[in-house]
Amino acid sequence: MNITDSQKWLILACLALSIWLLMMLSPILSPFLTAILLAYMGDPIVDKLETWKLSRTQGVIVTFLALTAMFTLVGLLLVPALVEQIDQLVKLVPMLITYVKTTVIPMIEVRFGLELAQLDWLQLSQQLNWGATGDVAKKLIGNLTQSSFAVIGFVGNLVLIPVVWFYLLRDWDDLIAKIGSLIPRYYYKTSSDIAGQCHETLGAFFRGQLMVMLALAVIYSVGLMLMGLDLGLLIGLLA
Repeated sequence: MNITDSQKWLILACLALSIWLLMMLSPILSPFLTAILLAYMGDPIVDKLETWKLSRTQGVIVTFLALTAMFTLVGLLLVPALVEQIDQLVKLVPMLITYVKTTVIPMIEVRFGLELAQLDWLQLSQQLNWGATGDVAKKLIGNLTQSSFAVIGFVGNLVLIPVVWFYLLRDWDDLIAKIGSLIPRYYYKTSSDIAGQCHETLGAFFRGQLMVMLALAVIYSVGLMLMGLDLGLLIGLLA
């Protein structure tokens, strides 16, 4: 079956409209997209558990609890340490500005014969020196609590993502089968083959990238902290 030019333009228009709708609805769709990504990443684990004679629901419960516990543990361990190191970084900003003003800029001017524009370093230091991270956190929390809608939205997303994630993970295979049933039979085999190849490639890419990121974060953070660098954890995670 050949697709006419008018049909191609119609498909492009529908695609453009879909992208525009996704952009406009992104604040509402973000928790659902996050849950879809988590379900997509967790489905292979559930499938593996099913080969161990567990039911789909049992595999989902085990996967959900294990991943939730892992995320919670990582958050409890990393967040306090990261807040402390960000606090140290913020306190180092005035020292860095002083070093740039008194050492780096004169060295560049002498070496290259340039005359760099003079900045108001005092004002810049005051703007960048936000104070301790705790003060920043208090200001953010204060601004957040001033808007009841923001608080409701934050709490709603916090509750909605795990719920949607759980049910998507449980019904993932059924959803894929339902989507497949919507495809016209003429295109089903080709679409199924392409989707299968995309699934294998993207799944392997995401899992590989996450494993590499985790390994590098651990290696960099542990190595820098063993060397005695104060901001070793922060730099390692950012790297």
